[in-house]
Amino acid sequence: RIKDGLWDDPIRKAALEGRSFKPRMAELSQEKSKLGLAEEYEKDFKEQVLGQSKPDEASEAHVALNATFAKLGAKLDALFAFHFTPKRAKPEISIRSNVAAVQMEEKIPTAVASSSTLAPEEVYGAKKG
Repeated sequence: RIKDGLWDDPIRKAALEGRSFKPRMAELSQEKSKLGLAEEYEKDFKEQVLGQSKPDEASEAHVALNATFAKLGAKLDALFAFHFTPKRAKPEISIRSNVAAVQMEEKIPTAVASSSTLAPEEVYGAKKG
């Protein structure tokens, strides 16, 4: 396309599908209603009691999802309510009581053998006499 100098926008090969569960926006009118308030209430009453209008399948699915999510939220709230006690923390400090303080404070690599850190008198023994 660049080589041919076609700089127009490419045409989509397949149309994008819209989401079916996206809630529809209510249409708001700026005009005064022709029906009175009593007639509006009558219409709402007929829809509720007589069942003249049916809800969409998507809204039924949303109601089921909301009920399931509410149950899950209630269970999670119960888990983390008053009786929740966290696990005890494991001690991270280890105490070595039979080690000299100098040996604990030395800055020697751990890969060094203990025999190479001894003084010559400690290795061969002190001469008597």
